[in-house]
Amino acid sequence: MNGFRILEEEDGQAWYEVLHEGYSPLKDYPITFGAIHASKETALAWFSAHPAYGFFENGRLASSISLRMPWGPLPGPKKVPHIGWFVTHPDFQGHGYGKKLLHELEKNVLTKELKTPSVTLGTAKEHPWLVSMYEGMGFVPFNTVQLEGKQHHTVYMEKVFSK
Repeated sequence: MNGFRILEEEDGQAWYEVLHEGYSPLKDYPITFGAIHASKETALAWFSAHPAYGFFENGRLASSISLRMPWGPLPGPKKVPHIGWFVTHPDFQGHGYGKKLLHELEKNVLTKELKTPSVTLGTAKEHPWLVSMYEGMGFVPFNTVQLEGKQHHTVYMEKVFSK
């Protein structure tokens, strides 16, 4: 199976591998994203608590996004869905899978199913290219905060969907 779909319970192991491998390079930065050092148990608990979507290529999970819902256990800064752990496996990086995944999520879930006017995410100000990468995907920064227990400053960004 190739393309976009919601991840199901049986995708948990593949999702964890993508998460673990995709976030490993960030260990070299002064960033304390929860996904960087999440144990398998912690990661799979996250997977069970938040809807996750994936983009598959050649039958492998290439990229994944989880959503923190405004009514869920970890709502974002606004009353709209908030992108949680967004990651691409290193084997697939640089080929646009994250952009394809985000596009499909926006088209099929966020605007069509959830009918939300926007989506938010938070990223690290201290990372050399994440803020500009998300700006290139249409996100606009709206706040920067130092969250308790975090080394980095979180830049909150929002992407507003046209009507």
